[in-house]
Amino acid sequence: MPTRRAILIESSQTKHGDLPGAREDVKNLRKYLLTNIGGAWVSSEIVILSTPSKSVVQSAIEDARKIDYVIMSFSGHGHHKVGKDLDETSLILNNHEEIPVHELNPCNDRGVLIVDACRGITPVLVEEKKSFFAKAAASVLPWTRAKFREYYDLAIAHADKGQSVLYSCNVEESAGDTPSGGLFSRSLIRCADNWGQLHETSTNRGVYTVRETFDCAAAATTTRRPQQHPQYNERRIRQFPFAVVA
Repeated sequence: MPTRRAILIESSQTKHGDLPGAREDVKNLRKYLLTNIGGAWVSSEIVILSTPSKSVVQSAIEDARKIDYVIMSFSGHGHHKVGKDLDETSLILNNHEEIPVHELNPCNDRGVLIVDACRGITPVLVEEKKSFFAKAAASVLPWTRAKFREYYDLAIAHADKGQSVLYSCNVEESAGDTPSGGLFSRSLIRCADNWGQLHETSTNRGVYTVRETFDCAAAATTTRRPQQHPQYNERRIRQFPFAVVA
């Protein structure tokens, strides 16, 4: 079975303004991954970095290079740099350091990157209902949980190699943030939760792919905030899992 690592980054406390929603994003995603439909991850596989230095992020990425499947997420401030041969999104880690999106890649065979940050252009001058997964985490027997984990691992192994990148908005757009978390990040988990609700009583195993979850979350995000258009950057036939029912 493939080894896993989740590296969840929140840079909520910088000179650009406090983002309490970014802190909620990593809490929500960690909670989701620990559930059965989220893949039955274990705590030791999940790393949370809060307003980290660039060297800390680079060290975490380096440690993940030997891992088979890596999920990375970033919640915080960002912008899109254009000029001086640059055309890329850069993420603000702390008061003094940024990191370009392309560096958030351990370069292993399989991985997903979720970026919930604004992408406004910066010219570079020449110079009430308990959720399905909450219920599952609280009530499902350990050996059933192992089945979810095994099925998630099989779905990872079946997927095409490469890294899928999910952006919360398009270039020149800002990402909606709330005290409960980023609008796009919350929509990802809500879509997976709703899918789990539908499959709660199903006798058939199923996989809700990253692309299916993205499509649902993108539509929900743009419906709530018409000026925000999430982007998915890769074409692949066999997708990574975002949720499973085993």
